[in-house]
Amino acid sequence: MEAKRGATTALSPGGAFVVQFRADSEPLGGRVGGRVEHVLSGRAAHFASLDDLLRFLSDALAQWRAGEEAE
Repeated sequence: MEAKRGATTALSPGGAFVVQFRADSEPLGGRVGGRVEHVLSGRAAHFASLDDLLRFLSDALAQWRAGEEAE
């Protein structure tokens, strides 16, 4: 992937995640599993599918945005 100039200006620590995949994961084959952590909150979860991973990312981002709006 090629980074676009200026794209980093929209990045925030609240959108940072660490994703660790199991050694037997094959994303293009539809098999993924591992652990994901939202860097800012420390909230973490194990995932056994791409849907699980995306659900965690979506929930963590929604909670972070809700917290930002409350401040």
